[in-house]
Amino acid sequence: MDIKQLCDRYSLTSRQALYDRLKALGITLSRQGRSSYATPEQIDLLDQIHEHLAEGGSLKTFTPITKTTPVETVNSQLDNSLDIVNSELDNSLDIVKSGLDNSLDTLDINPQTLTLLSLMQSFNRRSPLDKHRELEEAASHNWILSTTEIEELLGVKPKGETFTRGCWIFRRSGKIGNQSAWIVEKI
Repeated sequence: MDIKQLCDRYSLTSRQALYDRLKALGITLSRQGRSSYATPEQIDLLDQIHEHLAEGGSLKTFTPITKTTPVETVNSQLDNSLDIVNSELDNSLDIVKSGLDNSLDTLDINPQTLTLLSLMQSFNRRSPLDKHRELEEAASHNWILSTTEIEELLGVKPKGETFTRGCWIFRRSGKIGNQSAWIVEKI
């Protein structure tokens, strides 16, 4: 429909009233030659705003009603299913984190979720040797670690100019920001 047909359709006496509606909807009509035309989707929105205005509403208070297509319905069903799965995982993880592994039997959780939980737990487990591997790598590459990084690895904050823990010596070597810097050496 062109502008004249749109004005006739909505009984508008001025083109400016139509332009105000188009602006409120954020619609730009497509041009063909010297005329502008509205698409069927744009006409649907204009019909909605016309009905809203006829009921006493204003351009500022208008919210368009979107029609759901089958694809949108399927997407919303998938989103809901994912929310349910995520909720089950969150609840199960909270229980596992709080150390109540034996109470998983009382929950109604499907076997796939339990398998996923056990797999996730295995990824979170660290070997006691991991910290030694990381210190070995730091020593071989002459990396300088901050006090916080060493504390995260060892569970102990290094003190003094040299700090010995197990087979590792940490020598103070300046600063990294507001923390001491440490060079790692293996005994």
